[in-house]
Amino acid sequence: MSSRAKYGSVKIVDRNGKLYLDFRYCGERYRPGLNLVSNAQNEIVAKRIASEIELDIALLQFDTTLIKYLGVKNPAKPETTQKGYSLMGSYSLYLQAKDLKGNDYLMVERFLKRSRVEWPSLIRCIEAQCWSVTTYNRYCKILSAFNSWAVSRLNAPEVYLPLKKGTKVKPPSRRPFTDDEIKAIIQAIETNQFCSSKSAFKHDHYSDYVRFMFLTGCRMGEIAGLKVKHFDTVNHTVEIGESLSPVSALDNRRVQKSTKTGSVRVLPLPDSLIKRLIKRLEGKEKNAYVFTGHKGQPIDTSNFRVRVWQPVLEGLGIEYRVPYAARHTMASRAIEQGIPITGVAYLMGHSDTTMVMKQYGHMINKPELPAIDLGA
Repeated sequence: MSSRAKYGSVKIVDRNGKLYLDFRYCGERYRPGLNLVSNAQNEIVAKRIASEIELDIALLQFDTTLIKYLGVKNPAKPETTQKGYSLMGSYSLYLQAKDLKGNDYLMVERFLKRSRVEWPSLIRCIEAQCWSVTTYNRYCKILSAFNSWAVSRLNAPEVYLPLKKGTKVKPPSRRPFTDDEIKAIIQAIETNQFCSSKSAFKHDHYSDYVRFMFLTGCRMGEIAGLKVKHFDTVNHTVEIGESLSPVSALDNRRVQKSTKTGSVRVLPLPDSLIKRLIKRLEGKEKNAYVFTGHKGQPIDTSNFRVRVWQPVLEGLGIEYRVPYAARHTMASRAIEQGIPITGVAYLMGHSDTTMVMKQYGHMINKPELPAIDLGA
C-alpha cells in the first residue's frame, strides 16, 4: 500500500508495471489508472497530467470527472475497439489492410509500441514527444487517417489530432566550399585553433579524415567503413565497396554493408594524401578501420560533426554546411574542370548519370543569352 498523498499534490504510483495517479480533493481520494506502462517516456506524460491537476486544485478549477485530464471518466480499463483490438493491434491491421510501407509508418508504429498508449491518452502522449513541427504534422496526418479508418471499420473512438502551425525548417546548406574555405578549415583543424586547451580530444586527430572527405567526395558511411585492406599504396588507389551505416531508420546500430547503390569503385588518390595515409596504415591489420575516434573505435560521424566540424566553421565565420557538402564540393570541382558526366557519376558512386544531371545539370549546360539587336 502506498502512503497517502499530501493534499493538493499528485503522486505517480507504479503498480505492477503500470502507472497510476494518487491524490486527494475535498475529502475524497482519487487513484485513477493512466493506461500507461511504467517507463521513462510514459513517466513524462504522467508528470504532465499530474502538474495540470495540481494547478487546477490550487486554482479551485479541478474537474472531478477527470475527463479534462484523462479524456474519459473511468480510464481504469484500457479502451479497445468493438472487436477487441488495442490501438497498437488496430494500427497493425490498418497497415496490412492498406499495404502501407515507408519509414514514417514504421516510426509511428515504433512510437505506439514503445508507449503502449491507448485511445484515451493518445493526444497527451503525442504532445509529450519532442517532435519538431514538421515531424509532428507528418505523424499526426498518418494517425488521423488511421483513426478515421478505425472508427469506420473497428468502431474505435474518434480522436481529433490538430496540426501545428510553424515555419518549415530550412535544411542546412550544401553549397560547395571555396578553395579558401577548405584551406582555412583544414588549417584550423590541424592547428587545433578552436579546440579547448584542456580537451584531451584534439581536432588534429581528424585532419586526414577531413582531407580525404574533401578530395574524394565519398559518403560519410563509406569513409567510416574504410579498412586497411581497401587501400593500395603502391598504385595509389582506394576501393570503395563497403559502408559503415545504421542498420535501418529504426535501428541506429552501425554495421558493415555494401554501398548505397551496391556498386564498387576504385578511386585514384593524390600523392599528397597517400603520403599521409601510409603513416596511418603502418602497423595495422588489414581489417582494421583507418579513420577512427580518439579511442580507436570506428569514427562516429555525428560526434565529429558536433565536436569538431561545427566549432571550426563557427570559429572561422564560415556559413554552416553539413560535412556532406564536401561531397558536393568535389562534384562541382569535377564538373568545372571538364570531367565527363559519366566520370563524375562513377566518382560519386552513382549507378547512372541521372542524379548528377538532376543535381548539377545547371553547371553542365550554361547557355549564353541570345544576341538581340535593340538598335542604338
